Amino acid sequence: MSSQTPVITQALLDAYPGRFMLSPRELEQVQRIEGLAAPLETLKAWLGEALGQRDARGERLHAAQVLRVVEQRAQQWRAQRVGEAYEGEVATPEGVAEGLRLLARQVGVARAERATQQTQPLFEWLERRLEELCALQRARPHADASAALARLDEALEARALALAPEDLVARLEREVAVSLRAERGVARPQDCVVASRALLWARLRVELSLPPLYLSLYGGW
Repeated sequence: MSSQTPVITQALLDAYPGRFMLSPRELEQVQRIEGLAAPLETLKAWLGEALGQRDARGERLHAAQVLRVVEQRAQQWRAQRVGEAYEGEVATPEGVAEGLRLLARQVGVARAERATQQTQPLFEWLERRLEELCALQRARPHADASAALARLDEALEARALALAPEDLVARLEREVAVSLRAERGVARPQDCVVASRALLWARLRVELSLPPLYLSLYGGW
């Protein structure tokens, strides 16, 4: 797990007394922010600014809103880094297509730099699926790319869990159980199950060097 994940999570839990864990949606937001690779100190500054903001009624933002502000800042930072124009909340068909091509290139780079003999087939499968998604986006420019990527990520999760060594998965499951031990008697059982799965997948993704699947520049994902 990246060093950013516990920092972001703890900052939010400290800011909202009574919260014992993040929701599945919030965990996904943290993973997206982490994937944008902004410097940790910069993320802390953005978090502090977002936590101090108020909505139109003068009330503090909810945790998910705070994370959305931070994610937008991280997207802007990333867009400036690669010399692209940030599109804010408007995802144009051209922007989505370019975002998919960028994601496919990132997966190719990750395969070349970090794939092992064991994970090579997984990376190759993912590249093929992204190529198919790029072709679909060209044929249907207004198709919902975010939903397609979410389905692809679910399929990737299933394949990764089936491919990963049993001892690795068992170790990660133990680590996740320890991380969520304090919430077991407080949160709803179904929330614990969802959070456990999300954390396990996040940690396994890092172990296998698999990049997150989302459009980081051209829209609100």
